Amino acid sequence: ECGWVGFLASGESPRQRAQSKTIHCNLYGVACTFAKPGWSVPMADYVDEHRGLVTRCDLALDFFDGISGGMDRIATDYDNGCMDHLGHRPEHNMVGAWRAGGVGRSFYFGSKAAGKQTNVYDKGVQLYGKQDATGWQRIELRYGNQKRLLVTDMLRRPADFFAGASLWHAQMVEEHGSVAVPEPVKTEPRLPLETLLAECTRNARWGFSTAGKTLALMVRYMDLETLGSFVENCAELPGRLSKFERSEVERVYQQMFKKMFKGSSAGHAAHAF
Repeated sequence: ECGWVGFLASGESPRQRAQSKTIHCNLYGVACTFAKPGWSVPMADYVDEHRGLVTRCDLALDFFDGISGGMDRIATDYDNGCMDHLGHRPEHNMVGAWRAGGVGRSFYFGSKAAGKQTNVYDKGVQLYGKQDATGWQRIELRYGNQKRLLVTDMLRRPADFFAGASLWHAQMVEEHGSVAVPEPVKTEPRLPLETLLAECTRNARWGFSTAGKTLALMVRYMDLETLGSFVENCAELPGRLSKFERSEVERVYQQMFKKMFKGSSAGHAAHAF
């Protein structure tokens, strides 16, 4: 068993009625372990194509031989301010046997209510019990959508978004031996712009993946007058973009295309279209 899918509703409350219009797919960690390498990229494309929303994303680093300095090092890092972010020291909670030589420990910092929490723990002990001799430890960064927009690029570039959580997270990615370009997940002050950018990106990707061939035929073989008439008759914005000002959509759409298809990707996109 590696996951489950839920649909319909088990009650008549407003929340249950809203859920009855959706499908929930829950994949366990084992599903990620045995999935085909690179599975998260087509998954992100699938979410974009069907205009889905990411409400939670867990990013993890596994240190199968243990983190340098062990769990004691994690507590020391916190006391020394290494987990501080933007001048703020996050809340923390220590669970398990934290006396010298203790096993099965967990160190939480951040806030689940704020949608950003990290758990560092003895993964091997969790799976195999206190007699575990693997030394396997995991750093698990949990993002929720309470105060953030979780973009599908988190599935395409998980290391970048893990490293973007703080300088400490970036350091741990480096110690893990991975390469990343840190990218933070923005909070509410940037949310309206990020939401518009995400909607424009999703709309464009849907157009290219679902209607790209039809659009190419129209551009190639329609005379300019007919094409212009068609554009004028489609003056309304698509449903999910209709809540934004047209001028905002125009500006962000142009910026998004430059970013999405820059460099070699732009040449490829132009050739395909």
